[in-house]
Amino acid sequence: MMDCISIPDCTTQGIPRLKIGVTDVIFLRNGQPAQVTAQDPKTGRVKLDNNFSQVQEHNPYGIRNGLDPEHKKAFIGVLNNVKNDDKKQEITDLFDRIQDMKKNNAPATLVQYLENELAFRMTQTHFEPPRYDYDPKGLNPL
Repeated sequence: MMDCISIPDCTTQGIPRLKIGVTDVIFLRNGQPAQVTAQDPKTGRVKLDNNFSQVQEHNPYGIRNGLDPEHKKAFIGVLNNVKNDDKKQEITDLFDRIQDMKKNNAPATLVQYLENELAFRMTQTHFEPPRYDYDPKGLNPL
């Protein structure tokens, strides 16, 4: 566990910047990752845990900064629930779970992070779920 450090104000000339929160991962000057374990909202000081095995344990699917701790836990839970040796089935199950979450008005940020994970997995495996559909008109031209 490291001593507290100060994170600069989250705005520069009125322009919002990335907010650092508890459970987020930052990289130290030496390139080592550290996880934010506590934060003082008044001073901006944070406590960091730079134990690499702890950082890995709390981020089994990579770094997902920007999610509050509750949504990050839900994100990990969904991915754990759809885990399967058959990657195509895993993608299909993740797609179905996302669709269910949208119907049940799950938090938009959580759904977006899961959709990003789905897109990453689809790109890696070159597989789309059978019910996956998108509107080509909605794609941005280059």
